[in-house]
Amino acid sequence: MVVDYTLYRNDGTDGSALIEITSYDFATTGFTVDLDIDAESMTAGKFFQFTYEATNIIGTSVKSPVVTLPVADVPDKPDAPTFVASTKTSLHVEWAEVAVTQGTAGLITGYYLYMDNGFNEDFVLIMSGAGVPQVLEFNKTQLTTGLPYQFYVGAENYLSIPQYSDISSFYACVAPSDIPVPTNGEVTRD
Repeated sequence: MVVDYTLYRNDGTDGSALIEITSYDFATTGFTVDLDIDAESMTAGKFFQFTYEATNIIGTSVKSPVVTLPVADVPDKPDAPTFVASTKTSLHVEWAEVAVTQGTAGLITGYYLYMDNGFNEDFVLIMSGAGVPQVLEFNKTQLTTGLPYQFYVGAENYLSIPQYSDISSFYACVAPSDIPVPTNGEVTRD
């Protein structure tokens, strides 16, 4: 029966020495960690390596395999998608890149675009930008002319916790054309 766990981390630099973390709770079935990064002198925006040892009445185990985890805030909320162009059956939207306020671990890893069906019903994912954060636009085709389609975008970083924008609404349509030429008519005074 395990009577203790000892958790270690590095300083966020590859190959740095492991130091013991003392601020966690454990039980005989495992442990959970809620780190106060300030109390542990950890810098947000870095990837930290963690490992642990288990101890019982016989002795202490070898260290577990190392796991690398990001320490960063969730990304800022993205701006709502904006209109670029449309046809009778397509809409082209774009969104602004979310600013990165922390180091490498805070980098945006991708954007996800959601759209409803034009009838104000459930949203569905129409574009997964996982792993391609430079993609900041999308052209949705096969739409019905005249319907108001709603969009929102999510931004995700290494924490895999997306933040979502407000909703934008755009119509699949084109500007009026082939307008008849005005003709002379009668003007009367009442």
